[in-house]
Amino acid sequence: MRMTLEDQQTQTHSTDGDFPQGVALNEDSQIVSPEPDPLAERKAVVQTTLAEGGDIETVRTMYAEEKERLYSGKESVLAEKESYERNLERLRGEMESLRSEVESKRASILSRILEWKRIREIQQELARDTHAEESYTEGIQEKEKILKKFDELLSLEDAYEVYVDGLAQQKEQEAHEMMEEERQRDIDYLIKKHNVYVMHEFITGENTPFEDNESVNTRGLTVEDYLDIDLSIKPPISTSTIHPGTQESLFSHYNKTEGQESGFGILLSGGRAQGGYHEDAWSVAKNRNERSMPEEMQTLESVNKAISKVNTYDTDTGYNEVVVQSPEIAGVFFNWLEGEGNKDVLKENVENTLLDGNGTRYGGWWERIANIQKRNTPIFVLDRKDNTVRQVYDIDGEKRTFKVTPVWTPDMFVNMPGIYKQHIDPEEKKRAIGRVYDHVSGILTEEEEKTAVRDGREHERAWTYGNTS
Repeated sequence: MRMTLEDQQTQTHSTDGDFPQGVALNEDSQIVSPEPDPLAERKAVVQTTLAEGGDIETVRTMYAEEKERLYSGKESVLAEKESYERNLERLRGEMESLRSEVESKRASILSRILEWKRIREIQQELARDTHAEESYTEGIQEKEKILKKFDELLSLEDAYEVYVDGLAQQKEQEAHEMMEEERQRDIDYLIKKHNVYVMHEFITGENTPFEDNESVNTRGLTVEDYLDIDLSIKPPISTSTIHPGTQESLFSHYNKTEGQESGFGILLSGGRAQGGYHEDAWSVAKNRNERSMPEEMQTLESVNKAISKVNTYDTDTGYNEVVVQSPEIAGVFFNWLEGEGNKDVLKENVENTLLDGNGTRYGGWWERIANIQKRNTPIFVLDRKDNTVRQVYDIDGEKRTFKVTPVWTPDMFVNMPGIYKQHIDPEEKKRAIGRVYDHVSGILTEEEEKTAVRDGREHERAWTYGNTS
């Protein structure tokens, strides 16, 4: 059977694999490029807009005027079509009347003779009306084609709206998931979930592990300096978590033979967990807002694993690391090791003493306590015997006595009354920055740098266990 060109094109189009989908041949057997997909083009524009910082409302309104214009155009064409249809209906009614009139006048020979002139006029008028009928009919058909095109374009707008609504739902879901993850990264949430103290120790020994700190110059910092920095600037800090009643350790206890222990640190009641690891994560301070650590350690799963793992080692042999951004300080703590001071130390709500003895003098320790008190910061004691925390009160530096409360459970730090949480006074913040200006000048804001009160450092001595002053 002989095949026509049309048959050949039809067969070519139906052969799988010869041409990409949507490609066709014209009558000269030339490849015709497919029509561009306007919705795909719009999707590409939307993705570019979002990637450049635009939001859903921006992309939602990008083509809003286009849809209004289409609706307006469709209504105008529809009105014209309806006008044509009314005129056509009226014309056809008139033509029917004229045909009836002609038929009546041609009913008899006498009427035909007498009304021949009128019959001819009606026939001419019907001829004109027939031409007008054809024009109206073609006009209506043309309007229907235009309306069909409007409907196609409006379908594109509807598809675009469905696409954008889907994006909006996706973004909303992502935002909800992000908010939920951020909620679960809150330190107060993690404290309550895992029943842990979140603690950051001040390392002041010669073998400080922070020589590679890229945001703060840590050389020669005292406990008071660290406290000034954490209260005023709140840089991200490396913390460890301790479950009460366990033998879990902190960094300095694990490394105390290297002379890195100050005996002081801060307890947190809030902040954001950037990441965590069940051992040392080797995080490094990069800037004012974050510490560098492997990405796999920055997942929420890694944070929870780091905190939930209860160390099974002996005392002072192991610790985890949780990096906390924007730390909220509940107070300062000092370590208490069994056998130091008088035997009846840490009895609740009675006077405890810390006096010189056993070859150790505590003058520097009491001086440090006095300096911390000047900063209006609550003081706590961490009993290393069982990792319990108590608040210290009624401190008497002259008598070298203090009292401690019953044990504070971790959730008590989350529920501390606002008056006890450390929201540093703006003027004190300026003074605190001034005292450590040389160490933090590289990460200060322009305003902080301008308003820092540099009235001279306090020259408070660095002090660690073993100081004999």
